[in-house]
Amino acid sequence: MTYIIAPLVSCIYFDKILTRRIAFFGYFMMIAGLAFRANAVVDSSLTTFSSLTWFITYGINFSFEYMILSLICYAIAFRSRNLLMNVFSRKKKIDFMQQQMIYSFANLIESRDNVTGQHVKRTSAYVRLIAEELKYNGFYADELNDTALEYICLAAPIHDIGKLKIPDSILQKPGILTDLEYDYIKNHTVRGEEIIERTMTNLEDDDFVHYAKNVARYHHEHWDGTGYPEGLSGRNIPLCARIMAVADVFDALVTKRSYKESFSLEDAFKQLEKGSGTQFEPLIVELFVNQKEVVKQMYNDIT
Repeated sequence: MTYIIAPLVSCIYFDKILTRRIAFFGYFMMIAGLAFRANAVVDSSLTTFSSLTWFITYGINFSFEYMILSLICYAIAFRSRNLLMNVFSRKKKIDFMQQQMIYSFANLIESRDNVTGQHVKRTSAYVRLIAEELKYNGFYADELNDTALEYICLAAPIHDIGKLKIPDSILQKPGILTDLEYDYIKNHTVRGEEIIERTMTNLEDDDFVHYAKNVARYHHEHWDGTGYPEGLSGRNIPLCARIMAVADVFDALVTKRSYKESFSLEDAFKQLEKGSGTQFEPLIVELFVNQKEVVKQMYNDIT
């Protein structure tokens, strides 16, 4: 067992101090076992050696084997660790490039809507704030683990990706939209899901694609069932889309658009509270408004 413990710990943790301590402890236990066995072997007349001679002979032999085995396992663990670190480093680079690509894509979408890239950054920050508040307070624990939280935040910037399919004449129209034009605008939710399905499947993690499609398709659904494209209500609307709805509308309110002036931050908070229970999930609005000062700081930092 002493041959196994130290190398095993080294391979699992690659903690030099811990491995060294366990190796010394294992070596001490091996020597103690040999000392005990030396007396037993001599007492049973199984050897002509004295107990001290038997102990020294076998002790040197086992010490040499133990040292060689430990060095071999340490070298294997060191090599394995370096390989894993290289793989991890490459994965981080790939993840970073994917994030940058998503944000660049999102900025392209928003620029067509006469909105700056700050909208993407602010809504993403608000989504993270809401998701972290939900998780911190223990809400939706079965849905909102660490991985889900990160995927929701990563999906937030491309919630309006379907706008790529909307003509500029409609998307940038300064006046009031006709019913037909508004129907065309509303279709960006379905188109967004289609674009994500077509372009990201087999390129991104399946779970991320799932969240991205839900955010794109359902972020205009209303808590009371009066939204679009399917008229879902309550918790039938995916959690990621319910979070996105609050973040997106809040930032749209405080942002000047071609068809409207901007609201003040305080008025935007009031509009969210007014829509609580109808357009938005009350819990999400409550948590967001409770972090009013944090939201204001985020807005000022990113504007």
